[in-house]
Amino acid sequence: GSFKEGERVLAYHGPLLYEAKVQKSENKEDEWRYHVHYLGWSKSWDEWVTNDRLLKLTDENIRKQQELEKSQ
Repeated sequence: GSFKEGERVLAYHGPLLYEAKVQKSENKEDEWRYHVHYLGWSKSWDEWVTNDRLLKLTDENIRKQQELEKSQ
């Protein structure tokens, strides 16, 4: 998978990106899925997401997160 367990990432939840932590990963039928915990959110929001919902935590992607927040 592209993301490691314990890695901090940016995850799409609706139209915005939030900081999250990958807790588990699994490969089902050639598709990676990741169980993420949104930082600062209660565990009831934890969920399985596919690769296309996640971004690496980089300066560039943090800028993207800020742009999305501004455009709301």
